[in-house]
Amino acid sequence: MTTGVLSLLDQERIVLPTPRRTVALRWVAATLTVVVPALLISNQHASAAEPVPYGMTASTYAAMLAQRADAPVADTLQAAIDSGDATGFTSLAYGPRGGLALYWKGDLPPAVATAVTVARTRSKVDVLPAAWSRREQKAAALTVYQHLKPTTSSPTQVLWSGEGKGLTIRSADPAAHALTSAALGGVPVVWEAPRGIVPTRNRQYDNSPWWGGSRMMVHNVKGQYTCTTGFAVWRNGSPYMLTAGHCATAPDSVFDGLGDYMGWTPGPENWPHDVILLSLDGGNYGGRVYDGGAYSDWGKSVSGWDYARPGQWVCDSGAQSGVHCSIQLTNQFSASLYVPQDHPDSDGDGNYWITDLIVANKTDGGAAAISGDSGGPIFWLDGNRVRVIGTISGGNGDSGGSTLVFQDFYTAANDLGLSGVVTAP
Repeated sequence: MTTGVLSLLDQERIVLPTPRRTVALRWVAATLTVVVPALLISNQHASAAEPVPYGMTASTYAAMLAQRADAPVADTLQAAIDSGDATGFTSLAYGPRGGLALYWKGDLPPAVATAVTVARTRSKVDVLPAAWSRREQKAAALTVYQHLKPTTSSPTQVLWSGEGKGLTIRSADPAAHALTSAALGGVPVVWEAPRGIVPTRNRQYDNSPWWGGSRMMVHNVKGQYTCTTGFAVWRNGSPYMLTAGHCATAPDSVFDGLGDYMGWTPGPENWPHDVILLSLDGGNYGGRVYDGGAYSDWGKSVSGWDYARPGQWVCDSGAQSGVHCSIQLTNQFSASLYVPQDHPDSDGDGNYWITDLIVANKTDGGAAAISGDSGGPIFWLDGNRVRVIGTISGGNGDSGGSTLVFQDFYTAANDLGLSGVVTAP
């Protein structure tokens, strides 16, 4: 795999350890010799007098805190957008150092204009013109991947712009390049070289009460694969663990890194959006996600969830590589992601599309995610706790890149009928 090639990270087949019962501990035996360096984030409440979390610059941490302060304003404004005429809506983005930017095609509806006026009493809000709305760009993206042959072996990624500039298509497929602007409703296209995306597979064992960010080994008729648990969620009054849909399909069984039974995948799932629910043994979920390195025995409590927005600073936590921060959401969203047959998911399935993923980059270099991190939580800091944003789908860390793609919790909640996330003090 060449450096810079983006891949929903390659799956790994691994040898099943001899099943054995173990004492319920959150540490790894000394016989483990491969340690992946990882970025850590502090467990302390942030203030100007306190140290910056390890792995982040002072300016990045300050920017994350400024955005967190604006989140309630953004949520209120988003609610006004969602409840009215959102035809012209493109995106609501965080400013790099605080404030909000609302991209809109045409004039704001009166209700949204009023909401903006109210929001400006609490924070800086810029209203910026967009040439194309979210709805128009997503419709054009849908046309692209419906047009492409389902058996194409060429990696293709279709992104729409949070600023309303149109599509970016990363593909070498002649069928993709044959599309005209007219066929896409006039939406302009920028062509880029392909960055192959294939699903990720592969800290190490967990036990009840279950935490997100732990290693999970999926067993099915195709073999055994490793992924990462995301975070605990509520559905119909019962808790489940959310993770990446390409990691498992009902009724797969899930085990920890020592071969001990964790649970199974009853569903529901939405494979086009890469999300699925796990039911873990005992049904006791801790409302926490692992922090620190790949073999960490500590974590942070979840205080709630937030929307994913362009410009947002986040962290992720994968069982294979640990926590990474200094990750910023781009103003592009991956409307479609092709899973080729030569890089199938955990069930051996390929030739299908994962859609509506969000793109982010680790701004200080290094991998944002590697093989085995799929399904792990995306979050940002809330004092000494975290607010979850989504779950890892893939990236190009194995080939030396810093790009991450993930599915946001808001989409998963709508798909799977989730009412919220499991929290802890």
